[in-house]
This record gives sequence, C-alpha cells and structure tokens, in this order.
Amino acid sequence: MTVALEMERALAELRRRFRERARTRVGELRPLVAALARGEDDDGLRRRARRLAHELAGGAGSFGHPELGRAAAALEALLREPGGSDWGGRLEEAFHAVEAHVPQEAEVAEGKG
Repeated sequence: MTVALEMERALAELRRRFRERARTRVGELRPLVAALARGEDDDGLRRRARRLAHELAGGAGSFGHPELGRAAAALEALLREPGGSDWGGRLEEAFHAVEAHVPQEAEVAEGKG
C-alpha cells in the first residue's frame, strides 16, 4: 500500500468520525436550544450550547463543510447575545440552519463529503 493511499484512508476515517460527531453534537444541541428558546435562560445551558456550537464551527471547515461551520458560528454568536423578545425564535432559526447543513451518510455515498 502506498503512503498516499494510506493517507487517503486515514483522512476518510477522520471525515467519517467528524460526520458522526457532528450528528451527535446536533442531537445534544437540540434539547438545549429548545429549553433556551422556551425561556429557560440558564447559564449552564448557554455554556453547554455555546461549547457544542463552537466545536461544530471549528471542525466543520477542516473537514470540508464550510456551510455548517458558518451556521454553527452564527449560532454560537447568537448564544452570546442577551435574550430579547425575538431571541428564542432567532435561536431556533439558527439551530435549524445548523441542522440543515449536518452531513448525512447519503451525501458520502454520493461523493459529497
């Protein structure tokens, strides 16, 4: 096996792990965002949600998912804002944008990531 083939296989495995982690992170974010959007504005919830969004934003670009990275960064920024009358709705919209860009296994089979 050539070095190039070994590297490609290793990178493919890293990309697979990222996709798996991204789906897990979004699953962890879902109830946090829902609670915050309902007005359960707890510092612990915000910190956890910000950390998850930050992890998604950081890894997404590295693994070829810039749209996910931008959406996650926007969610992270929104989680730093103080709440307001429309904050919960904007938070849900930002989360749905993240969710929409999470890579799915079908995309991999089609060669999209």
